[in-house]
Amino acid sequence: MTLLTTTMLVLGALSFANAGVFLAFTTMVTPALAGSRDPGAASDIMRDMNLRAPRSIFMVSFLGAPLLAVVGAVLLVMNGGAEDLLWALGAIAATLAAFVVSVAVNIPWNERLLRERGPRGTWADFSRVWGRANVARAVLSLAAGAAALATLV
Repeated sequence: MTLLTTTMLVLGALSFANAGVFLAFTTMVTPALAGSRDPGAASDIMRDMNLRAPRSIFMVSFLGAPLLAVVGAVLLVMNGGAEDLLWALGAIAATLAAFVVSVAVNIPWNERLLRERGPRGTWADFSRVWGRANVARAVLSLAAGAAALATLV
């Protein structure tokens, strides 16, 4: 097994792990919070989750997937490509795109939610924008995992 093959295998696994977390939020957590009778309580719960996430095992897949995507890109350049170059490039691009969505949208909205308290409509804005971005990163992570594993077939 080559280093690129191993990288794609682990990238696929980490991408699917991320997709699972993002899908759980999209299909269960965010809708449950949105259905809360008290938007302040929903905000408080989400704030607590946002404080815990950076100290959780989730960070292994969240940071590991884009790191391995970069490693995979370097290996592709060094090795002059791969048999399944398009699948590998797709996995790398989708992984990095999911990370960019997180950094550009989800994380800033998490920080905004932490700063803003009170009845300013923060929860409604947060859940709408953050939720759409979360769906995007779930889809991108699923695509990245599938593309990474397609390089192995």
